[in-house]
Amino acid sequence: MSDTFDPYHKWLGIPPHEQPPSHYRLLGVAAFESDADVIDAAANQRMAYLQDMAVGPQVEHSQRLLNEISAARRCLLNPEARAAYDAQLQAAQQPAADAPFITTDAPTTAAPAARPAPKKKPAASEPETPEVSPAVKLSPAWIAAFSSIGVLSLIIALFLIFGGSGGEKQAQTDSGTLKVKWKLDERESALMMIDGKEVFDSIDKHPDKTETLSISVTPGSHDFYFERDGYRAIRTSYKFLPGESHGIELKWRRR
Repeated sequence: MSDTFDPYHKWLGIPPHEQPPSHYRLLGVAAFESDADVIDAAANQRMAYLQDMAVGPQVEHSQRLLNEISAARRCLLNPEARAAYDAQLQAAQQPAADAPFITTDAPTTAAPAARPAPKKKPAASEPETPEVSPAVKLSPAWIAAFSSIGVLSLIIALFLIFGGSGGEKQAQTDSGTLKVKWKLDERESALMMIDGKEVFDSIDKHPDKTETLSISVTPGSHDFYFERDGYRAIRTSYKFLPGESHGIELKWRRR
């Protein structure tokens, strides 16, 4: 029976002819959506729904989709990764007949093959002419001035990298954050583990008495396990980039 179960179609409404889905289709947002808040909200909704499906014989399907959605979310929330993915997606959607004539600014309709080439050749050759003749006429004073500017630029760059870019350096070493929405009255006789290591086994042992726990983790992939007496255990995993956060709302089901 499990061989005939289609989680994309049954859970996410993605029919077979649209599979494998693009990142945008997987999250249920418009193609080439660029609003980070829209992408993040859609991914969280999908993941929260699939957490409810992570029971019975379909656990493996649910976990696989959770990993795919997490990967799509990371890609689309990274501007550089999204730009590269969009270019790849647009190229895949381009008709095969137009493939030899694709340029970075070409429309999706057929365009004459000869038009892009003559535009780019003059653009590449025009800067070469003014650069050669002035270089011959530069005096020693000008050369010294340019050398000073080059040294000054190098000093400024080194300062920004090693001294003045403390915020960027800190951002690269920031931990990831898992935000767990967990009601206070549901934490008695409960257990939480990260990568097989116990975090806390009672609400009284955890200092954060708010409904949403914020737990710092190192960048990378982590497995999370939640257990409560009389209820089914909840398992999930996320991959964190530096400074990245993921959210989960615990919904307990009785055994």
